[in-house]
Amino acid sequence: MKKLTFLFAMLALAGISVVIINACSKSETGVEANKGYQYTEFIPDQGQVIPLLTQFNESFQAHKQGLKSGGDLPLNEALWMLEAGVNYEFRSEKDSIVNVEYDTVFVNTGITEDETGNYLVTGDDLMTAYEYFLAYTEQNLSMGEEPKLLLLADVTISEIDENQVTFGMTTGKGQSLPRRCEVKPDDYWYAAINLGKCGDYIGQNIGLDASDRINELINAKHCMKLECGNGGTLFYTNIEAVEFNTEYWWGEDPYECLEPIDIENLWAAAEDDIEIFKPEGKVFLSTVYFDDFCNEPPTWFHRIEITTYGKPNCSEIPD
Repeated sequence: MKKLTFLFAMLALAGISVVIINACSKSETGVEANKGYQYTEFIPDQGQVIPLLTQFNESFQAHKQGLKSGGDLPLNEALWMLEAGVNYEFRSEKDSIVNVEYDTVFVNTGITEDETGNYLVTGDDLMTAYEYFLAYTEQNLSMGEEPKLLLLADVTISEIDENQVTFGMTTGKGQSLPRRCEVKPDDYWYAAINLGKCGDYIGQNIGLDASDRINELINAKHCMKLECGNGGTLFYTNIEAVEFNTEYWWGEDPYECLEPIDIENLWAAAEDDIEIFKPEGKVFLSTVYFDDFCNEPPTWFHRIEITTYGKPNCSEIPD
């Protein structure tokens, strides 16, 4: 068994984030290229989510005390445990997380094969990786002047061979602030390149543009609050980043002044596409909406490349 190693650990300890937005869904990694191995997403029944996490955390506590930390797990179950465990540990109300920032950290663990050729992660290696992901997330949320909340932790298989697997964890964290989740009468924005507001509002919000405003509106999750009806706290599992490279064209001039109705229409078009590409049983979590430029013909446009979805879960009601 190869020794478990951490990549970018020194960067994390120094307070530096490695900014990589993960563009792979859990079924679109490099695992298929290795010896014909087919990755199947582990999706437990809804009623099993909390019991699985409870058992996993009990094994983790045993691991921290130097006791036996559970048996080996199939690779897809190990990935689910890492992701679900971090999201559960840092669960919070999700409707007010804004200004989300993303960064990625990696962990290498050893793997073995069972008699049928399936990959297994040992219990001790899995717990060591989980401990690192928890510590990294806790440190990351506490950095800066104001503590941040975790929106999501997306764990994927980045690399794999017959001896080891690299797990990558992309975290999205932000501030708990009120959202501006409706188009306002003053939503007059230059189309691109951070020119700020236009019309009667020239000179305001320099450094932002229509793409920033639309990004804010989209990530307000349709202005609908996702919450638990049983008094528990919301957290996500089976997070999936979907790439669909959708473009929203408007014209050649970044100085074009987009009015509230233009903002509304571009927002609605993006919302429609987000719903179209949404995987069954999952909800929209976040996206990145930005302006871009095409040389031939010279045209500015807005774009969505990657959108993240996940399964919503509720924690048990506290005692």
